[in-house]
Amino acid sequence: MSTDRVEIDSMSDAKANNFYRILAGHNDAVKGKILGDWLIHDFISIFGQHKITAEDEDFNSATFREMPIGSKVVVYTTKHVFAIGEVKGDLKDRKESPPCKQHPYRNWRRVSWIKVGKLNFKRLPASVQKIGLPQSHFVKKIKDPNDYYTILSMM
Repeated sequence: MSTDRVEIDSMSDAKANNFYRILAGHNDAVKGKILGDWLIHDFISIFGQHKITAEDEDFNSATFREMPIGSKVVVYTTKHVFAIGEVKGDLKDRKESPPCKQHPYRNWRRVSWIKVGKLNFKRLPASVQKIGLPQSHFVKKIKDPNDYYTILSMM
C-alpha cells in the first residue's frame, strides 16, 4: 500500500468535480478479498467475476473508463467507507500485466491511497449516505463535491 500523502487543493478539485465512488465487492463473501487486493496492490477495479445486466455493465465500463487521472475515489462496501484514493493511471485490462496475479480483475486502474480506515455509513449525514446507491452501479460520479469532503473529513 502506498503511503504517500496526496495534497488536496479543494478549489481546483471542486471545480473539476472529479469525484467518484466505487463499490468493493458485491457481497460479503468477496468484499474482504477485493479490498485487500486493492489496498495492498494500489489499484481499483470493476468486473471481476460477478454477473450484472448488460445495461449496468455498459454504465460501469463507461464511467470507469472516463474517470480522468487525478480523480478522487471513495471505496465503499454496502455498510462502510474503507478508503479514499486518487486515480494515477489509465484503464488497463487483464491482458496487460494484471495488478494481482491471484485474481482475474478484468479492468483496473492504479491509485494512490489518501486515507484508509473504516467509516460506517450510519455515521455520515443522511444527505451523504446516498452516494452508496444504486448498488448495481459499481462506479458512479459523486455529484456534490461537499459529499466527498464530508467523507474525507470524517475518515
